[in-house]
Amino acid sequence: MSLQDKEFVLATGYLPEDLPLNREQWQALENQGVQWFKEVLTLDSTNPPGNESLVADWLCPILEAEGISFY
Repeated sequence: MSLQDKEFVLATGYLPEDLPLNREQWQALENQGVQWFKEVLTLDSTNPPGNESLVADWLCPILEAEGISFY
């Protein structure tokens, strides 16, 4: 699966039928998304005082690992 395909599936939760994924790959992708969601929910990003940088700091390594440019 290409990086663009992964980004689409994670961003939308929609799995087009023409993506070359088997059941195990889809389950792994879903599990990763749920794990990331659980982790980000534990971060106190309450505004005010504006702790959004905690989320950004958490997200940077994930984006880098996936080869997603964000600067």
